[in-house]
Amino acid sequence: MVRTARFSAKGGPASGGQCRNHEMHNLYILESKQIGRRYIGVSSDVVKRLEEHNNKKVRSTKAYVPWALIHKEEYATKREARVRELELKNNSWKRKDLFERINRVAPSSNG
Repeated sequence: MVRTARFSAKGGPASGGQCRNHEMHNLYILESKQIGRRYIGVSSDVVKRLEEHNNKKVRSTKAYVPWALIHKEEYATKREARVRELELKNNSWKRKDLFERINRVAPSSNG
C-alpha cells in the first residue's frame, strides 16, 4: 500500500507547513524612473520579471523603461498573490492607501 500526504480542505498539507521546494509568489510594484508611472504585477521571480520589464519584453510597460522595484509582498500561493493584485487594481482606495504608505517610507524620485 502506498501512502500519500494528507491535504487540508484548503489544498495545502494537512500539517499546515509548507511543501518542500515551495515557491513563494510575490505581488510587486514597479515605478517608471522616466515618468513615475506605477505597475502592479505578480511573479515567483521578481528579479527576473524586473529584467523582462526593463528589457522591453512586457508590452504594457515597455514604453516607460527603466523601472525600479518599490514594493514587494510575499504569499504562499499564486492564488493569494493574484487576489491581492486584483484587489489593488480594482479598488482605488486600497491602492491609494498602499501608495501613500510606500511614499512615506521612500518618496518617489518623480515627486
